Amino acid sequence: MLLALLVLPCAGFFAWGALALHYAGPRPPALADALAATWLAAAVVIALLVRPFARALLAVAIVAGLLLAWWTSIRPRNDRDWLLDVANPPTAELRGDLLTVHSLRNFDYRSETTTHRAGRRAPTISRGSTVSLSSCRIGDPRRLRTRS
Repeated sequence: MLLALLVLPCAGFFAWGALALHYAGPRPPALADALAATWLAAAVVIALLVRPFARALLAVAIVAGLLLAWWTSIRPRNDRDWLLDVANPPTAELRGDLLTVHSLRNFDYRSETTTHRAGRRAPTISRGSTVSLSSCRIGDPRRLRTRS
């Protein structure tokens, strides 16, 4: 019974690990694919050759720990080819009670061509200034746009 309860989560974890190595692994992509294939081969070796069951669980825990250590060490990158509306993330700076938000994106989606205007806002916190945020889906249903 315990075996049946652990096989599916372990298989799912190994599948996720292969996808993680494929998409976020080292470059060139052939190296990432080779590591993903090696990861899956390790799963098969553990499942078929490592006995008793407790030793197989220990082997899974060790390789899972190695994969998770690598996964948590990945640093976010901003050097990709981003779409215009998410290319430059906004930053904020607080000096006293003045909050300055840089790189605010202001788009006009009413025409066939999108108009982009970058801006900056600096509300004073002590005067009770407010900043409103709203999110909506425009166009592609997989993308959420946030407005301020």
